[in-house]
Amino acid sequence: MEKHQIVPDVVDTVPKSVLTVRFGEKELNLGNYLTIEDVSEKPTLVSWNADESKLYTLCFTDPDAPSRVEPTVREWQHWYTFMVYEQPGKIDVSGEPRLNLSVEHRALRRNFSIRNFAKKQGLGEPLSGNFFQTKWDEYVHVVRAKLGLPK
Repeated sequence: MEKHQIVPDVVDTVPKSVLTVRFGEKELNLGNYLTIEDVSEKPTLVSWNADESKLYTLCFTDPDAPSRVEPTVREWQHWYTFMVYEQPGKIDVSGEPRLNLSVEHRALRRNFSIRNFAKKQGLGEPLSGNFFQTKWDEYVHVVRAKLGLPK
């Protein structure tokens, strides 16, 4: 995570364990490349060594939006980097934006900070995490159409 600057860009410390995340048959492997089509739907598996008596928060964010060279809306809320935090108890997220795929929610997704969210909620450092990389390809047009965005 340090090699790819997840630490310190997204979080301050490397999580204690690797989070298992799959999109169909494709599994994240700490920075491996997946296509946009591979990750255009929600993950089919997100798993970590959880204690059933505890509560957890799963966060996901893109630290390089819209690109690694110019991350002008860093962090963008969607699945590129995944982090799991152990909660100290129930947390209040009533003041946090509720997101869906609608165009109206796009502005709420930009400039999110996992670090600030975790601090505000008293979550501490991430317990587990994983991430992947992707490159722009023509499938972006399909995703943009699903979101009602211009090509």
